[in-house]
Amino acid sequence: MPKRLDPRGFSLAEVLLAGVLLAGVVVMTLRMFTNAALLSPTSVYHAEAYNLAQDKLEELHEMARQDWWNVAGKPLSDGTYPASPETITINGKSYTRQYTVSTISLPSQDYKKVVLSVREV
Repeated sequence: MPKRLDPRGFSLAEVLLAGVLLAGVVVMTLRMFTNAALLSPTSVYHAEAYNLAQDKLEELHEMARQDWWNVAGKPLSDGTYPASPETITINGKSYTRQYTVSTISLPSQDYKKVVLSVREV
């Protein structure tokens, strides 16, 4: 008669397999947290650069609302503003911001094209 296994316990193979699976999950979880920690400062800098660009776009939108399109020397006439990029420092990190305005003429109407750049120094 074959010997019956005790149904209340685990075999060595089951314990080893569970340990290997648990170790794999722990390693993957730690790797995920490590990658998130490495990316965090970069995403903060990108968010700050995005906010600087958004602030300038909102300022330009208000100028457009006030109809400053063709006033010479105003920030919406064709040209690059400021002439040399302005430097802005936030939390010890420096960025430069500059934009260029150009006119796009179409048969029915003229449009202004604004190219805004924010760069990390």
